Amino acid sequence: MNILFVSGDNDKYSGAFLSMVRLTSLLKREYHHNILVVLPKKGNGEELLKGEGIESVFVRSFLRSVPMRKGFEPIVEGAARTAVTKLNVSKLVRLIHERKIDLVHINVSDSFIGAYAAIKSGAPFVWHIREFLEEDHKRALYRLNDARKIMRKADRLITISASLYAKYSAFMEEAKMSVIYNGIDPQRYRNDGHEPLKNEVVNFLMVGNLSEGKGQLEAVNACIRLREKGYGNFVLKLVGRSKDGKYLDALKRAVGNARAEDNIIFCGSQTDTPAYYNECDIFLMCSKCEAFGRVTVEAMFSGCLVIGANSGGTKDLIKDGETGLLYESGNEDALCEKIVYALNHKQEMRDIAKRGQRYMLENMTAEKNAESVNRLYMTVFENRIRGGGYSAVILLYPPAPSDFGRACA
Repeated sequence: MNILFVSGDNDKYSGAFLSMVRLTSLLKREYHHNILVVLPKKGNGEELLKGEGIESVFVRSFLRSVPMRKGFEPIVEGAARTAVTKLNVSKLVRLIHERKIDLVHINVSDSFIGAYAAIKSGAPFVWHIREFLEEDHKRALYRLNDARKIMRKADRLITISASLYAKYSAFMEEAKMSVIYNGIDPQRYRNDGHEPLKNEVVNFLMVGNLSEGKGQLEAVNACIRLREKGYGNFVLKLVGRSKDGKYLDALKRAVGNARAEDNIIFCGSQTDTPAYYNECDIFLMCSKCEAFGRVTVEAMFSGCLVIGANSGGTKDLIKDGETGLLYESGNEDALCEKIVYALNHKQEMRDIAKRGQRYMLENMTAEKNAESVNRLYMTVFENRIRGGGYSAVILLYPPAPSDFGRACA
């Protein structure tokens, strides 16, 4: 099959981009699809595609999402983004015809040029929903009702967690929807010999952009409370770049006011994250509404104990008390209490971390992800051959949690 992937960015640090690169590589190598990736702009991500032997081209486009704030600015911005994007739809339609594209795969929820071109050319298209826009990124689709009408025309909509499924099933035909969890390559992160909580100093870790939605301040405050309770022999490392200067200032102010500079370290952006996982005892995932959580899976591959917020995709990945620990999202005291429990039950935590590692290796590999996506492609073509009608196939691994109907609670 000739498959056209439409990327929403060109950034090698983007989780959505990294997932796409690995997926396209496996679809090409294992299932012999011809892959062409359309990039919206110049960037550093294309080098990853080249490294995997994936061809890419540039067709200028803008994401359809705008900041969630009042006034005319978001309206003007959304109209301008949409207008410029639509000017380039004909280029993409031409590409679909010239390259004999069998299927268009849109990689993020707010990239619409692929949908415009697929509809115009009559090509089947799959839409991959990888993020909570409003809840996590504080962005919303321009002209939401119109945007949803376009999304409903997709042959299939993939969400990367049950929480995202619950959100989008409110306006999408559920028979067109599938849950396919992201897949991560374990080779880079797997550490079978890792035994957390063996050393005198306890190492906590967070990996990801420093932003309000990721919850670093919640973790910092919980760790400050931990010191107040007499558990001062720890280091929390914050690995990630900051795009929000005010939030970074708030983090540093909280650390400074508590005189906790020796306990809480800002590491900045790092490329060798496996080294940090290997030193980590307890990984903290405090995102308020994580769509999936690549770093959660990476940490569990590495054998770390993960304590995560009971919200979004995190509650899909962690079975509380079995493969990790969950705490009430937004509650710093609850997080602190979970940490205290972990420190006082070290052997139990090592057993949980080992079960978590096995669970991820069985369910969250890139190979499983590619297998499910390829199977979905076959379903799309079977439906097209039948002339419409969709079988209600939901691909789930691991099994959906009992609170499947909640989006981000």
